Amino acid sequence: MTSEQHDTPSPTSQDERPVRLVGLLASPGHCERVANDIVDVLPRRLERDLDSSFDWKVEVVPDPLTGSNVAMSDMIRETVERKRSSEWDYAIALTDVPFRREKRIVMGQTGGGLDVAVLSVPPLGVFRVRHRVVNMILELMDDLYRGTISGGTPNRFVSGTEAKRRVSSENEEDEDLRYTAPPIRGHVMLLSGMVYANRPWTLFPSFKTTVATAFATGGYGLIFTTLWEIGNAYGYGRLTTLMLAAMTILSTWIITSHGLWESRREGVGNYVRSLYNATTVLTIAAGVVFSYVMIFVLLMLAAVIYIPTSMLESTLGYAVKPVNYIKIAWVASSVATIAGAIGAGLEDSEEVRNATFGWRQSNRWKQIEE
Repeated sequence: MTSEQHDTPSPTSQDERPVRLVGLLASPGHCERVANDIVDVLPRRLERDLDSSFDWKVEVVPDPLTGSNVAMSDMIRETVERKRSSEWDYAIALTDVPFRREKRIVMGQTGGGLDVAVLSVPPLGVFRVRHRVVNMILELMDDLYRGTISGGTPNRFVSGTEAKRRVSSENEEDEDLRYTAPPIRGHVMLLSGMVYANRPWTLFPSFKTTVATAFATGGYGLIFTTLWEIGNAYGYGRLTTLMLAAMTILSTWIITSHGLWESRREGVGNYVRSLYNATTVLTIAAGVVFSYVMIFVLLMLAAVIYIPTSMLESTLGYAVKPVNYIKIAWVASSVATIAGAIGAGLEDSEEVRNATFGWRQSNRWKQIEE
């Protein structure tokens, strides 16, 4: 579609410039927050980089359907309907649903002459997400506005290392333009972006029972000289193995006890399901690592305060250095973390589940059904 085709009468602003309305249909949660953060920046960028003869207005509307559909075609149809009902000139769906076509991660796709597009936010990674979203929207809008649907057309706002333009002609009458991420880097950015969308730092408050249980167990264990001897008898390799085993046990217990593992269900393919599960594991692991660090710091302080140096030297039979206290706190933290798995079952299940992709998707489907 060419720019001349867009010069239809439209409302005018106070400076008499024609108005162009762009609707951002955002899935609830991460995408909605990103859309609200860029709603003031995007009109200025559209005016500067696309066409300064229009007064660009941007509206953000949350929609659970954009976060629930797993088919790009369904999401485009939903976006077209919302564009018509809202009387927007353009509509772009911001979704946290991952898409893959021909083993390539799809970052965005236009709607084939319908002035709509879909942008998948997770493949944009973790760093400078809002900046990347703005640039991807500008890239999509450039295609929608100017009609530059050509596989050889260079990207204006997104470098070739971040996205690859490719023409797809699923319908002989309508051509869309698909942006795909680099093969290896695309999968890494997608997975990290999905973990970021889960906001793993929100898990930290819900781990308070786990930390309290583990600290109580580890603090009690510090009074026994056997723990002092074991900690200093172990080498760094064994201490590391014990730490990883403890964190794995705790992570596994949290995932199983709260039913976070995504099983086979209708409408979710094996690839998407594996992504959900990998994201869940990494998200929970981030919370467990933070909890372990907290337990270690607390037990380290407890060991320094409660274990006299003279008594520790008498037990070990040699001069004590700071590393001896570190090893004691290290082994105590690992043992206590395993015990903390018992307390993990007492956490707020709703808070833990909301930090996982599959659970949020299920909730969105329930909202739609209700």
